[in-house]
Amino acid sequence: MVRVEVRSGIARAPLDVLRDHAAARKELERVLEAGGPLPPNPDVLLPVTRTLTYRPPLRIGESFGVEIEDFATGWVDRGTARDLDVEIRRAWHLGWSRRPSSDGDR
Repeated sequence: MVRVEVRSGIARAPLDVLRDHAAARKELERVLEAGGPLPPNPDVLLPVTRTLTYRPPLRIGESFGVEIEDFATGWVDRGTARDLDVEIRRAWHLGWSRRPSSDGDR
């Protein structure tokens, strides 16, 4: 399982964000070794909102077995796909479908 945090609108350089994250991890490790009040864990796991599970084809040219679960909507889809990229795009489209349009309509 891979968990990804997508952040929009970060006004700082990516290298600065990574440096701050590394410093926060170092501080947490220091406190764990030396004792004291714990700082926030920079590696806290984010909630899972969507999963994509697949079974590789048994033979060349066969389709992948794919399952997509969206926990926010309760939507589950199982099927086959020749190309995993198509299924990954479907998962993204599902997430995008819940965003209001620019004029406020859904």
